[in-house]
Amino acid sequence: MLQSVTVAIARAAASKPFDALASKARDLLPASAVLIVDVSDGIELLGACPFDAIPPEGLMAAAARVPVTIPAQHEPLTILPGARMDAAPPFSRVINISLRNEYRHTLCMIFPLLPGIEQRALARFEEIGGRRMGEIALMRRYREDLKRYVNMLNQMERIARVGLWELDMSTQAFQASDEARRILDIPPRSPLSRMALLRQFDRPARRQLVEAVHKAHLKARSSSLALPLTTRIGRSIMVRVFISRQSFEEGRTKVSGVIQDVTDQRQAT
Repeated sequence: MLQSVTVAIARAAASKPFDALASKARDLLPASAVLIVDVSDGIELLGACPFDAIPPEGLMAAAARVPVTIPAQHEPLTILPGARMDAAPPFSRVINISLRNEYRHTLCMIFPLLPGIEQRALARFEEIGGRRMGEIALMRRYREDLKRYVNMLNQMERIARVGLWELDMSTQAFQASDEARRILDIPPRSPLSRMALLRQFDRPARRQLVEAVHKAHLKARSSSLALPLTTRIGRSIMVRVFISRQSFEEGRTKVSGVIQDVTDQRQAT
């Protein structure tokens, strides 16, 4: 789960949907270049195909041209040549199409090949672009919700002093949440290793933990262990480790659970 959430956030942040939309427009329309800019507050370049299509001064001039209005009942062969630009071809004319979602007001700036672009082709792209803007808004909401849920989970972990962990049995990759790292005194971005973690337990506790992990993996048997542990910086604490198995459709198996610092409870008794 931890790795899946991390990968989902990274993929959402790294995606370039406006570059993809510009590329789609260039493929669909006879255009030399397509740029997409946000005009909600100033002018911000969001995507382009090709990326270095036009210098900044040309971008500002193109954004100042009035967006076209494509009638619902358009003549099949009507050609739109685009608004004139004080630039050499292929940037001598531009057709701006306004696209909106709940987060952005964008202009899709299309630099047509002469003699221009048919209205029906522009109408088709306007429909595709409108749908894509809706999908981009959903992606942004998904990313924001995911980050909010992760922040809520981190806050709950800190309050309860409980951290999450998981071990991929096929790769032996070990993942731990922020609170689990705090309990173990492991810095946030420090590499994690199953063997290094096991060395923080003494020999009897290590043996119990390894046996419990194997039982969870092979027999789907959950366990709860109270074990002494020495943290990365040498603190001696008592932790409770909960262990269970997760199976996935693609055949992967992970052993996961929680780790809780119970030192204060043990000292109180």
